Amino acid sequence: MAEQNIIMRQQILQHIITALNNRQAQDFFFREEDIQLYLANYFIQTNQFNGVFIEYHVPNVLLENYPWANNNIYIDIVLEHNGKFYPLEIKYKNKK
Repeated sequence: MAEQNIIMRQQILQHIITALNNRQAQDFFFREEDIQLYLANYFIQTNQFNGVFIEYHVPNVLLENYPWANNNIYIDIVLEHNGKFYPLEIKYKNKK
């Protein structure tokens, strides 16, 4: 079971690399949301996932013992594959 998770994580990483390498010159990323929507659309087009969710809400009642449990959590992209959920949090360097 753990090995399947590792394999799926590697496949997701490869999808991200492929998506970013294949983007066209006009596909600029000015904000995190640009990357989020670009990748979500790419994952949808692969038809490999049962669900692709953006800004996936995790209610704070499910976050016991989490330091920020008084706030709701929103995950940038969550991929569902065969009943398993794979969260993706987008981070990128900007010039600010």
